[in-house]
Amino acid sequence: MDFAQFKELMDAVPERDRKDYSKLRQYCCIGGNVWPQYQKHLEGASTLREFFEAIYADDACKFDNAWAYWARMQHKRWADRFEPERMMRDVMFTANGILFEKDGLELVISVPVSGKRKRADVYVFPESGFNEAAAEQVASLNGRFSCAGMEFDGTYDVFVADRALILEEWELDKMGYRKNDKRASKSC
Repeated sequence: MDFAQFKELMDAVPERDRKDYSKLRQYCCIGGNVWPQYQKHLEGASTLREFFEAIYADDACKFDNAWAYWARMQHKRWADRFEPERMMRDVMFTANGILFEKDGLELVISVPVSGKRKRADVYVFPESGFNEAAAEQVASLNGRFSCAGMEFDGTYDVFVADRALILEEWELDKMGYRKNDKRASKSC
């Protein structure tokens, strides 16, 4: 498809989906066309779904906002597309979420799941090791703690995504700020 067809399809999106597709359009378009890195995806597609699925299938795009928004919108299980330092599959959790233990205290973090199966995968990534925009940050933890039988000691942001709990480790500099620039630009 070309950009004119893309615009026609975007304008014809049902009202209930218009907000999401409008956001995707913001992430994909500039100056009357799609961003150059998405041109091949556009040309190879005949529908909006094919276009966004092509972006999602392209690992070179996995740090882009369009990729992340489509993953969230479609409830994709995307964490395996990145390289975790550690992971555990099918961690059983309470009715409310996954249990963290720190200094004798317990913290339960809810993980979005559908159906009756109360299990999720737990991933541990280095700083900037995955596309944060595809997940929701729910907490930050510092110090020694445990979760899902794994021991941790450091500073972590905690994210949730569809059937996934994600911990991202990062370091503090001498001034107490993030050591590395977390928002470094990565695009396909």
